[in-house]
Amino acid sequence: MNFGRCSISTSIIFLDHYLFKNYFSFYLFISFTIRILIKIYIQISEESQKGLGEAASNRNYLGQRMTDEVNEIIRVLQLTAYDEDEWDQDNVTVMRKALSAAQSLLSAACEWLSDPNGRPGAVGEKAIRRICEYAEKIAARSLPEDQFTIRQLVKEITNLTDSICELRHQGRDNQSYAQSCAQKLRDLVGTKESQGMLPHAVFGAQRTDTHPAHTTGGKLEQAQRWLDNPGINDGGAGLQAIRSLLDEARRLANKLPPIDRDRLLNVCADVDKMSNQLSDLERRGLGNTPEANNLRQQLREKLRELGDLMKRVLTDKVVEDFADITTLHLLLFD
Repeated sequence: MNFGRCSISTSIIFLDHYLFKNYFSFYLFISFTIRILIKIYIQISEESQKGLGEAASNRNYLGQRMTDEVNEIIRVLQLTAYDEDEWDQDNVTVMRKALSAAQSLLSAACEWLSDPNGRPGAVGEKAIRRICEYAEKIAARSLPEDQFTIRQLVKEITNLTDSICELRHQGRDNQSYAQSCAQKLRDLVGTKESQGMLPHAVFGAQRTDTHPAHTTGGKLEQAQRWLDNPGINDGGAGLQAIRSLLDEARRLANKLPPIDRDRLLNVCADVDKMSNQLSDLERRGLGNTPEANNLRQQLREKLRELGDLMKRVLTDKVVEDFADITTLHLLLFD
């Protein structure tokens, strides 16, 4: 039974509400999953009343069924999330994920380059190819000047890698090519000592992105960028992200008990008032005044409070709606 319990925990730990477009889809996922697990348990209980001798076997089977169901739901959601990354999410979110992936591959790529005996087709070479793919994904969403620089670096890295593979296949010296390739990779991806072209491009896109975010996390980030960059015209994207987030919070509030509903709606009212005041100051050319800066700080704190409150009330609602899951747990594991 430990296998089943461990597998479920390992699967669920990767879930995060930012995977979903809003808190309601996250809530529905949790609700749907728990209902499936309860249904499986009831089926087994009704079909097998053969005494303690088969109890352990039934519980192990139930644990595996639970694991399979949860893993399948997560698999489908991950496929859906991939499609959203490619087609629906804002450019900055896609770029940041690609940058993180490229950074995680840099060490393996440089290790392969530093090893004269590193074989073509090994993990290190594949890491270089993948970095170039992620760089192209970032370039496609970058400002024109950044796009040109990234693609030029990718072309040079690709040509050097091809030459290194050919020389190593022939057993010839290739270290000068390898050193040059490693430096260009660091120039592209960045290190602790230097920013790198890809992080520079992502930062540039963040400052100019005006596409609406689709996820709760994306909306919070877009609002934060608006607050962190006074004087930068984001085309109203930050304010629109806040308004979309408020709509979502108010829909959530309508599902809550009076005390939680009133608290959430009060925070929404504060955020709405502050964001409109700040927008008005910016419209009148007063976006860099002490009053506006003080308002930004207050709005940051209120947005953080709003995000935390939405997560808490959602969690509480799931626990309340499925409080009897504790009984199920006792039946299964005690």
